[in-house]
Amino acid sequence: MKQFDSIKEKILDRTLYLIGKKGATDVSVREIAKEAGVNVAAINYHFRTKEMMLKEMENLFIDNYNQVYDVLDDKKLGAEEKIEKLLNEIIEYTIHYPGITILLNKKMADKKSEMGRYVDKSIKEKSKKIKALIKQITGNQDDEVAAFNEVVLLSSIVYPASDSQSISFYNDLNLSDKTSREKYVKHIIKIMKGRE
Repeated sequence: MKQFDSIKEKILDRTLYLIGKKGATDVSVREIAKEAGVNVAAINYHFRTKEMMLKEMENLFIDNYNQVYDVLDDKKLGAEEKIEKLLNEIIEYTIHYPGITILLNKKMADKKSEMGRYVDKSIKEKSKKIKALIKQITGNQDDEVAAFNEVVLLSSIVYPASDSQSISFYNDLNLSDKTSREKYVKHIIKIMKGRE
């Protein structure tokens, strides 16, 4: 995941974090300043209005989102490696931006907004790539089975990684730990390979 060096990037990162955590864009500039460790004047300096800041935050979200899925086009990796890396990146992103899936679903539902149309189109394109990889991994060319497996894979990582899921049986599953996360992802893929 991208490291944020400048104050402006840090403000955008923490804005995305808070919006993801709340699942809504009604985050105050004071909340953002506190989370970013800056004063309100710094936010006003880098962004003239909250609307401009939110627009730049949407651009950051799209950039981050695309980076997560870039692995699907890595020609050096095999199908299973691509899925493994993708799932690990999604878990890391979901942990870093809790509740981001709520925001993503809201944006997808808003077909009138530029970002909503972009996210909807992008998810459909990425879904085709994921299903093609799943077909390679499982050897099953059935489109419906590939779609089922895609939902199972993505649900099995987003649900436990989501901040809103504080169910006690997840206490033994520490997805913040890279080794545990990688082990979990490999296990999920093994399960999928057995479902042909």
